[in-house]
Amino acid sequence: MYEEVARIYGYEKIDESPLLSESKNVPFTEYVCLNRKIEDILVRNLHCSQTETYPWVSEKTLDEFGVDKKSLYELQNPVNPEMPFMRDGLLYELVSHTARNSKFFDECKIFDIGKVRKKADDRSQITENKKFASGFVDEQWQLGVMLYQKDVKNRDKDPILLAKNMVKTILRELGVS
Repeated sequence: MYEEVARIYGYEKIDESPLLSESKNVPFTEYVCLNRKIEDILVRNLHCSQTETYPWVSEKTLDEFGVDKKSLYELQNPVNPEMPFMRDGLLYELVSHTARNSKFFDECKIFDIGKVRKKADDRSQITENKKFASGFVDEQWQLGVMLYQKDVKNRDKDPILLAKNMVKTILRELGVS
């Protein structure tokens, strides 16, 4: 995360200074437990494959999806100059992965859980003196699932019905009524 914030802000604007505190091991949290449980449900119960997507997106992709780039963070020093924007959703890469898989498979079910970032709606809360990204970056976790079926010959294989059942299964396994 720090690297992405530095890219957004610009390396040349950051003064060198020693760490303010000691680095410590991050304890196992309820969030990590929930994240792993959702991954387990999708892999074991729903037979999905997990994919890892990048947090960056290209201007071309955003244009193809009709996204307003003003709502996204643009990196001043992107790893890949062709991908200067921070993603605001997982859809872009999931569609790309599905398109590549469709060339080789008649069906696929993939998912990713990752961070997405967009500019905060209430810009009045942002000041020049903010020292931490949480003060100016609206960062959220998102679950994205993509179902692809080449041929739907009967109602039981309809991806929309499969998706509905997947959501029901996830909620039931998490104990949500």
